[in-house]
Amino acid sequence: MILIGLAAASCTKTEVISPSLGTIHQTLVSNLESNYAFSLFDYALKKTGLNQVIAGQTAYTLLVPDNDAFGRDSIFSTADLDKLDTGYLRRWIGYHIVPGNITVASVSQTVNNPYLSVTGQTLYFSRPIPGPAQRQTAGIDEILHINGDTVNTPDISVSNGTIQVLNRPLRLPVASVQAYLAANAQYSVFVTALKNFGLWDQLSGPGPVTVFAPDNNSFAYYHITPDSVARMDTNTYYVNLFSVYVSTPSRIFITDFPDIGVGNFQSYYTINNVYSWSLYSNNGTGGLVDPGNFYIPGIGSPEPTTWTDENAITLNGVVQGIDGLLWVPGQQIK
Repeated sequence: MILIGLAAASCTKTEVISPSLGTIHQTLVSNLESNYAFSLFDYALKKTGLNQVIAGQTAYTLLVPDNDAFGRDSIFSTADLDKLDTGYLRRWIGYHIVPGNITVASVSQTVNNPYLSVTGQTLYFSRPIPGPAQRQTAGIDEILHINGDTVNTPDISVSNGTIQVLNRPLRLPVASVQAYLAANAQYSVFVTALKNFGLWDQLSGPGPVTVFAPDNNSFAYYHITPDSVARMDTNTYYVNLFSVYVSTPSRIFITDFPDIGVGNFQSYYTINNVYSWSLYSNNGTGGLVDPGNFYIPGIGSPEPTTWTDENAITLNGVVQGIDGLLWVPGQQIK
C-alpha cells in the first residue's frame, strides 16, 4: 500500500505558484508536466502530437498560455479543448511554438519584430523603445509583447529552450483584414460603408493594413442603418468619413502605443493622412490608449470609444474593434 501511495504521488502534478521556478535541469516537456498551471497547454500538446516536436535537444521557445490565460478565452478544462477540431487545435497550439531560444534580451527594442512559428506563420515580438518619449519605466527591460499580448512571466529557462508565459492564448491569423470583417456580423454596417466609399477592395491586398472597426451598435447609436449607409451619396461626403478608420501601411497592436511612446514626431497616419497617437504623446491629448479610449487629435469624437475586439491578427494586418464613431456623417459634408 505504501508503494502504491508513493507511485500515485509521483504522478500527481503540483501547482507551482511561480512558474519561474523552472530550472536548467528541466526540459520543456518535463517543465510543463510538473507544473499544474500549464496543464491545459501540456494536454493540448500531447493531444496534437506536438509534444514530440519539442522533446529532443533542439531549442524551442514556447509561448505558453497558463490555465488562467486559457480561462480568459473560456477554455477551463481538457473537455473544452476536446470540443475543438484536432486539425485546428494543432495549428493553433503550433502557433505558440517558435524555433530557437528567444529570450526578452534577444528581441530588438522596437515593435513588431517578425518570428516564424513551427507552423510557418509569422508572430510579432515587441519591446519598449528607449528614449525621451518612452513613458514605461518599471521593469522596462523585462517587458515583452507578442501579437499585442503581454508576457506575464518572461524567460523561464530550461535545458532545451525558453518558456514565455502569456496573458492569454494567441489568436490564429486569418486570411486578410477583409476576410475577418466579412466573417464577423458585428461589423456588417461598417463593411457596407467601406464598400460604398470605395475602401473595401484594398483590405484583401498585401498590406499591411490596420482597421479600427466600429461595430454595428456604434452606427445604431446615431440611428444609422445598413440601408442609410448604402444610400449615402459619396459626392456629398468626404471619404475621410470612413477612411479615418483605415491605417496603411501599418500593423498596429494596442501595445504598440505604449511600447513606442509616441511623441510629436512619431505618429501613425490613416490613408488620408489623418494621424493618431497615444496618451503617451508629449502633449497628452487624444490618441490610442492602452487600455482605454480611441481619439483622433484635432478631430474629437462624439463619444469616447473603447476597445471591443483587440488584436485580431490577419495575414495582411490587424483589426481593432471599437464601440463608437469618430465622425458622424454631418461632420463630413463637403
